[in-house]
Amino acid sequence: MLISIHLPKTAGSSLGTTLKQWFGSRLLLDYGDLIGDESAQSLKHRAKRKTAMLGKVSEISTAFDAIHGHFYAKKYIEAFPSANFAVLLRDPFTRIPSYYEYLKRCHHRRNPLVVSIRESHMSLDAFIRWDYMRNLCSRLLYPLHTEKLWFIGIQEQYDQSLQLLAAMLGRKVPNNLARVNTNPESGRYELTADQHKSIRDHHSKDIDLYRRAQERFASLASLYLS
Repeated sequence: MLISIHLPKTAGSSLGTTLKQWFGSRLLLDYGDLIGDESAQSLKHRAKRKTAMLGKVSEISTAFDAIHGHFYAKKYIEAFPSANFAVLLRDPFTRIPSYYEYLKRCHHRRNPLVVSIRESHMSLDAFIRWDYMRNLCSRLLYPLHTEKLWFIGIQEQYDQSLQLLAAMLGRKVPNNLARVNTNPESGRYELTADQHKSIRDHHSKDIDLYRRAQERFASLASLYLS
């Protein structure tokens, strides 16, 4: 079983499109866990969805070869202990403002993060310091470490990352590598010195995670793409 964790704003939607081409009906898309939000309501919601999933482990194992979506790694670790976990990572200094802009323009009224940002007119500075966003990628992947992840790709090197995953899975890279759900502001983020410092102060685990992910990616690429 391949379990692909879609971290926000890391080209996960584009990867999901390719996984759908590769696995077809044997790909299970798992969205709706309200990741990031730590309110009592969202915690209860995730617990309910996990319980429902645990009651269908045998059915999932039979019907699917891959799972992709927004969820915490620990949701599936015990149910599928031999699964291969995969993830794309992105530089926090661009991922964080990208996620902020995405949530600001998002129209999903049932997403509590969107509601919080809109109702409070939250600034990027406040978003960076927001407890719900602190080291979000590290929290989503916990308790997995980079060396325990079967596949790690880098969003900034998406094409090569997809080539690597294809090689590891024994698949062919699709001819049309269309990017999905891209941010129209991508590449235009001009953080202030204070915002850079704030990200370093409040997202140090994610910064270290990205550094280690780059090393792991380079190591995997040397094995499969050389």
